Amino acid sequence: MHNWGKQMRRVLLPRVSREADSTREAVSHRGSGDPSTGSVCSSVTPCLTAGMPPVLEPVATAKYDIAAAVVRPMVFTPNQCVSIILDAQIEGMSRAKILRNGKSIYNWARTCDSCWLKRSEKTEWMYRIVENATAEVNETNFGFDLNGVQALQVLRYRPMQWFSWHVDVFPDSYRKLTAVFNLSKDVEDYRGGGFRIEGNQVYNREYQREIGSGLWFPSFIRHCARSPWKGERWVLVAWCTGPKFK
Repeated sequence: MHNWGKQMRRVLLPRVSREADSTREAVSHRGSGDPSTGSVCSSVTPCLTAGMPPVLEPVATAKYDIAAAVVRPMVFTPNQCVSIILDAQIEGMSRAKILRNGKSIYNWARTCDSCWLKRSEKTEWMYRIVENATAEVNETNFGFDLNGVQALQVLRYRPMQWFSWHVDVFPDSYRKLTAVFNLSKDVEDYRGGGFRIEGNQVYNREYQREIGSGLWFPSFIRHCARSPWKGERWVLVAWCTGPKFK
């Protein structure tokens, strides 16, 4: 019985394994490769598309439905998604925490891995894409008063890794809009799992699991991330801030 318990802990809380060969290759070559193909990341060579605004397809809007989520396809290109994943792997993935009573702690409510990508010269292109896309989506959907984006976070979900139902707001967080960007290819990279929002109202749902797509929703709406049963699901998360709601 004692050995079974240890085995269960290893299954439910997997340690960070050796990273992809592409990551080790990028680190070892330091400057070789072509960022336009995703063979290296921003930590090695600046992204060729830095500063370029996303090209958003004209799709239906939420029409100021603040209890819904809105999806936009191809906010990031597949190569840019690879670049973000490589940056996160080099930065180092570790067990994600939750905020409780003002402290960051480990909890069974959240078992995925995470990494912060703070704003810097090498990550500026990511922030610009997020900000430009968010401005367009907010203007045509939510109409919130926004003035910034907090540090970006990369999350990795493996089998038996999840984030249970929660909201993204807490006292003085000033979070108003949350954005989640898919960095993985559905079916090819992972099976099952994914994002759910309370009420299950998602506009343009057909794009939700496409690589590079973005999903926006009010940060005060309850949501969760289910565990995939196969493979790895990577996402980039952004919290957009603004003055308190009036």
